[in-house]
Amino acid sequence: HLLLADGAIQAVDALFIRPTVAYRNPLADQLGCESNDMKLIQVNEFGQTNVPGLYAAGDNSMLLRAVSIAVASGTKVGAFLN
Repeated sequence: HLLLADGAIQAVDALFIRPTVAYRNPLADQLGCESNDMKLIQVNEFGQTNVPGLYAAGDNSMLLRAVSIAVASGTKVGAFLN
């Protein structure tokens, strides 16, 4: 069952939602990072943000949420930094 804002209850067999993406903390905003329409840190293909010398990788800059993808993203950014 689904409880609606007005208190009504609706029977449902399935429910599809699009979750809101949010940072776990405001550090990126405090550092001046730009975000995109999905509220992810905007980075280029090398993981660079708009803040000189600041890079981002993983869940905070990618729509896909998985440990393996975050590790791959971090490895890629680390390689470019090296």
